[in-house]
Amino acid sequence: MQLAVFYHHIKEAAKQTGQSELDILKKAKEAGITQLEFDIFDLQEKEKMLLLLKESGFLVSSIYGFYDFGRKQNGTDGYALIDAAVTFGSKKIMIIPGFYKQHISFKKQEEKNRMVEQMEKMCAYAVQKDIVPTIEDFDDKKSPIAKAEQMLSFAKLLPDLKITFDTGNFMYSAQPELEAYEILRGRIVHVHCKDRALYPLEGTSFKEAVDKKKLYPASVGSGSVAMTDILRNLKTDGYDGTLTIEHFDTSNYFECMLKSAEWLTHTWEELK
Repeated sequence: MQLAVFYHHIKEAAKQTGQSELDILKKAKEAGITQLEFDIFDLQEKEKMLLLLKESGFLVSSIYGFYDFGRKQNGTDGYALIDAAVTFGSKKIMIIPGFYKQHISFKKQEEKNRMVEQMEKMCAYAVQKDIVPTIEDFDDKKSPIAKAEQMLSFAKLLPDLKITFDTGNFMYSAQPELEAYEILRGRIVHVHCKDRALYPLEGTSFKEAVDKKKLYPASVGSGSVAMTDILRNLKTDGYDGTLTIEHFDTSNYFECMLKSAEWLTHTWEELK
């Protein structure tokens, strides 16, 4: 098992603490974190980011990108994401295919069909480059992959497409995360460790779930997501990939990152 954190969190931690990104990365590595997860837009200054990775000794766990395949973009627009994975040494990418614009069922089906058609091009190109394409349970009412059943339907239509399991986003959709795990079991190749609290712990910013619950950011292990049970399932299933720490909108990115790393390391080692 390896630990990663979103590069976004490193940037925010540096801003909040007044330290350099390299200083934050050094302390993250001391906490056991060795990989970074990127939005493709973070990598536009290629030489700068390659230097940061070299100087810090960090690897890239995955790179993600947002698209609008349901309406206008072509799957070939996503080839740059795969090329970036090759350049930066990431073996995985995450495709966010777009969001439904229509409310009528048959119109949504048309949008989904187009998403699948365009994602098929990306998946074929990724396999050609020895990169694993994934999707996650994106927390948005208009997302075509917000729930486990929706993700599974895409994966069945695209055999090369695998699952990034975001532990906290099923709570947004009011789907029990352990139920979702069972539905997606055997297809999970990457994990976003996101915990969520039902009251303010690490900041007052919240996201309202479909069942109207207010979901607040939390360090991993301190919220209401069944994190220990998910880790137990992963370990039982022989998962040896990356656990990526995620806590967007926290009030203290640095402390939240360190708490999450400590909890994940200790819990993973203690699980039988």
